Amino acid sequence: MDGAVSIRRLAVAMCTLAACLLLVGCGAAESSRSRPEQGTTDSVRKPVPDAGALVAQYNKRLEHLSRIKARAVVRLRYRDEDNELRNEQVEGLLQVIRPERLALSLGKAGKTGAWFGCDASRYWWFDLEKTPSAIVGERTPDGEQARRVLGLSIAPWHLIELLGITPLNAADVRSIAWSSDGQSLVVTLRFPGTVAAAGESAAAKDQDPPDHLLKRLTVDPRNAFPARIEIVEPGTVAPDSSRSDSGAETVLAASELAGDERVELKDSPAGERPRMPATVFVTAPGQEAEIRLSLSGVTDARIADASFDFDKLLAHFDVAPERVRKAADMLRERSAPRPAPASAGSTPGEPLGDSDDRTDAHSSR
Repeated sequence: MDGAVSIRRLAVAMCTLAACLLLVGCGAAESSRSRPEQGTTDSVRKPVPDAGALVAQYNKRLEHLSRIKARAVVRLRYRDEDNELRNEQVEGLLQVIRPERLALSLGKAGKTGAWFGCDASRYWWFDLEKTPSAIVGERTPDGEQARRVLGLSIAPWHLIELLGITPLNAADVRSIAWSSDGQSLVVTLRFPGTVAAAGESAAAKDQDPPDHLLKRLTVDPRNAFPARIEIVEPGTVAPDSSRSDSGAETVLAASELAGDERVELKDSPAGERPRMPATVFVTAPGQEAEIRLSLSGVTDARIADASFDFDKLLAHFDVAPERVRKAADMLRERSAPRPAPASAGSTPGEPLGDSDDRTDAHSSR
């Protein structure tokens, strides 16, 4: 299969998997690893560690790690529109500068077919198959616009959190509990970037607005190394609730983390090499779709600022101005009512607009 077809199928299948994650997210939240049963086993009566001590242990392996650059192999297993089970694999380069900048390229045989990324204020998707095109939007704390426009379950900056490479803040911890089997600790935190706006009252800051996100980690109690990370949109339960039946929450995205990749320090003080998961595995429960991101050659080497500069990327990929779509415009077009047929001579069922004028982020794949 040629690289262009593979990249296009990968993008479409990622959207399919994302839809599955959103549809079955509540079911995923029932996992014993992510939703500890309270007061039903001996394990939950064991004392939990102090939040400050657990966070310090988690953060220790990330000392001196402010950025990463790694080779990435993306493997995808899914059923296509013909119900055929397919396996695809592409290669890429993952580049991250914490806490806000990310770039992930996807390609085959040395050719880049797509580029996914963000900086502190914007996010983007470049489709480089055939005539290069781009989508760009403004970041929001919950990432809703990015998720709707790109057709993915996560915004680009959420992927940074799912990699297990961002330090935790003890002040953000909402709860710590043992998993139902007593083998893991489940830590729930306020999701970074969704705190109350400046100027709000202290009481308002203590309340979760409807679109507030949480991050839930399942960690090894021996070393606080993460095994699973979830980005959760909570229901209407009070912030201090410890109930396991916590309403209509939705897991927007989840990652299973495996392996232990040591980061080669090229531009950091000498010392113990930071550690991060070598494999990030995303599945949609109940669906035959899965994505595996395998990382290797991870370093903290310097990364060119141009990798996170949308305007420079436009020039680098030679994207014509008319091939750049703004996310806000795309959403307005989708929500606008379709005009009624104005011509008596129109053929019944004939579309009024150009059939190629589509706003789907991956329509050109």
